[in-house]
Amino acid sequence: MTKKVMAHKKSAKLQNIFFSGIQVGRLQWSVAKAIGRKCANIYVARSYIRHIEALHGNQFANLGMDGLSYVRYIVSCFTEIRQGSEDSLLLVASIKDSEKAHVAAIDLEYNERGDFWQVKTAQPRSRRAVNKKVRLWEEAKASTAPATVLI
Repeated sequence: MTKKVMAHKKSAKLQNIFFSGIQVGRLQWSVAKAIGRKCANIYVARSYIRHIEALHGNQFANLGMDGLSYVRYIVSCFTEIRQGSEDSLLLVASIKDSEKAHVAAIDLEYNERGDFWQVKTAQPRSRRAVNKKVRLWEEAKASTAPATVLI
């Protein structure tokens, strides 16, 4: 197999991964600029939605959401960004179920080849654990829209 054919197959595989995802929003330019990161669309893989629902389905049900709604909620309502693992971003939003308040978080990883942010993890977390991460950005005004959500 020639290098050109291998490169084409690799590119096609990446496109399949890219198009099998669901666009859930976009990291807006103003926020991306403030933290020195790329303004780009945010995607979540369909298979990952099934994965997080299997792990956290009961928690999402207590919130009246499914996995995709949970991810979209965070993308549209995050109020801070923390440094995630390695070079990823942790989007953080407050959320409350019938029992107690939670911190909802998704970890985003930038995909340079596809030029998009990809959801790496999504689950309720403790405020204590989130506060241990370095804060990169915090919403200044309630009227500022940090991301565009696609419903």
